[in-house]
Amino acid sequence: MEIIILKIMGIGSRYLDLGWPFIMQFVDFNHDTEEMTYRFDLARSFLRGYFGTEEISREEFDLIFKGAEQMHISYMQVYVPYAVDSLWKILKFGIEQKNKLWEKIKKG
Repeated sequence: MEIIILKIMGIGSRYLDLGWPFIMQFVDFNHDTEEMTYRFDLARSFLRGYFGTEEISREEFDLIFKGAEQMHISYMQVYVPYAVDSLWKILKFGIEQKNKLWEKIKKG
């Protein structure tokens, strides 16, 4: 009898998979004004959905955010050249939200 544990399955790093939305999806970017907001509510819900009641360590959180940075950079190559400047701004903004998100997670 074989038991398959879906939580650990995949073809790549779970930190890349988990990190993908932290900049790619949770940064709202207004293309007209270039104003940005971070969807802390979505990020927290996403982590709760994955970890459940298990507490995330700072080390694991840092690895997930490194995955977010890597995924954002890797996807930049599929966008048209005129979008790249905006993508660098989004990346910078997303990275700046990391410690704020950690504080919100720790407060519960």
